[in-house]
Amino acid sequence: MQGCVFCDIVGGRRDAYILYEDDTHMAFLDRYPVVPGHALIIPKAHHSTIVEMGPERAGRLFALVPLLAPAILHATGTVAFNVGQNNGEAAKQVVPHVHVHIIPRRPKDRINWNARAIPDAERFGEMVKTVREYLARQPAT
Repeated sequence: MQGCVFCDIVGGRRDAYILYEDDTHMAFLDRYPVVPGHALIIPKAHHSTIVEMGPERAGRLFALVPLLAPAILHATGTVAFNVGQNNGEAAKQVVPHVHVHIIPRRPKDRINWNARAIPDAERFGEMVKTVREYLARQPAT
């Protein structure tokens, strides 16, 4: 979809720190993370909300969470994570392209969901390298 940030990433018109990619999905680091390692999983096809995707496509999207979350936990040295998925502006969906958040967590951490900062490119690059190395060591499913 023209004007969609995530469609631009999929189409190679915008840079992203890509953690994972297959024929139908992509995962990359959130450009404005609430914590280091905050990642997004998206379908490559544009859908504004999960309702538009239907059950089978939505299931394939969420099936990537157990693949990617352990790699993100490994790369960040964290012990837990939140999964988030917002639908519509009233639900605080900022980019109108379906995406699932994986947010690494530590015991007793406190997240200010509205205070986001942009890490430097080196930090993003290290995270991508560590996640990809972890995924490469996993058995094929």
